[in-house]
Amino acid sequence: MSTTGSFFHISDFHLNPLYVQNVTPATYCATTPGYQTYNYSDSFNLGYGQYGCDPPFGLIQAAVNEMKVINANPDFIVFTGDMAGHSMPPEVTLSAIDNVTQTIIQSFPKTPFIPTIGNNDLPQDYFLSVVPNAPWLKKLAEIWSPLFPSSTQKSSFTYGGYYSHDLAINGGSSLKVIALNTVLYSIKHDPNTTSITDPLGQFSWLSSQLSEARANHQKVYITGHIPPGSSPYKDEEFWFQPYVSQYFNITVPYSDVIEICLFGHLHRDDFRVVYNSSVEDGAFSIEVEGGVAVVFNEDDKPVPVSAMLLSPSLSPVSDTNPTIRLVFYDQSHLGVLDYYQYYADLFKAITKGSIEWSLEYSFDKSYGVSPPLSFLLVSTFALWLKRPLP
Repeated sequence: MSTTGSFFHISDFHLNPLYVQNVTPATYCATTPGYQTYNYSDSFNLGYGQYGCDPPFGLIQAAVNEMKVINANPDFIVFTGDMAGHSMPPEVTLSAIDNVTQTIIQSFPKTPFIPTIGNNDLPQDYFLSVVPNAPWLKKLAEIWSPLFPSSTQKSSFTYGGYYSHDLAINGGSSLKVIALNTVLYSIKHDPNTTSITDPLGQFSWLSSQLSEARANHQKVYITGHIPPGSSPYKDEEFWFQPYVSQYFNITVPYSDVIEICLFGHLHRDDFRVVYNSSVEDGAFSIEVEGGVAVVFNEDDKPVPVSAMLLSPSLSPVSDTNPTIRLVFYDQSHLGVLDYYQYYADLFKAITKGSIEWSLEYSFDKSYGVSPPLSFLLVSTFALWLKRPLP
């Protein structure tokens, strides 16, 4: 008999250790060069942050406290990048990452915690030397060392910022979580990597991990920060196209193994469906339409093979409310069943001086998508969204 498990998918906390209440959003409310101050009403309490700014520690602690209220014993926690705030000095970035990491570890000491690198978790935004065992990765590896049960994981992360985590689920099933360093493929990555076919050998490693999972009868969750596909904000791809092609050339043949892909970065609630038929290099293209990433073959006949769930941010820097996501899954078959999206009304927190969290929606109950929340059902829902209005 199948049982239901749960895990947290959280993202983009963007802790701002330099947060000052009367500094304007021009510098993310941080006392960095060029900051400006303003006067605000004494009746306002900005201790949990404010719209347009990365948050102070008060919001981080409030969110983690609420996670314990929602579920004190999740099976695991996935963090899809950007623990640190925007435009922080390198030493402050490391401090923020360490602070967020320790806060979660202390609150969930027995829960596997699986983070990935975001573009703001680097010494400069999107900057990472494309050399094995880069000094910055060594520093991050030391901070995240308690999260790596084996030396293989730590050495893999130190080498290229990626690793995998095998989990024995209560139902007896074996789950492999593959944490990718997708910043390497970003069109904004510095230095430019387009002359490198496989930056830091991650594609080769991913292929071997998927092959190993199939041989061992494991299911896979892929996690990363920046998703493949197009930006919903402007007309540009997130990744360089050759890397998009390589990624899908590798992952699509393993659609029977990969249950779900989890990303962040957008600061908004989003999902994407991947379709496939031919995976020859250059024989497909990716478009985002109505929030759906689609792989079209040469005959424009898409076939659904995978789904991506993108968690919104905790940080209100994009003028959004802070969020937490709890995902439910089948512990036997490891398919995702549903998720609950929670949020805090930051405006009320500012005016009342206290923060309250509420359930915003359940994917299943809100949209009538019966479990499991597979790529096929998400695909059906995506087509339903695009139906002609009556």
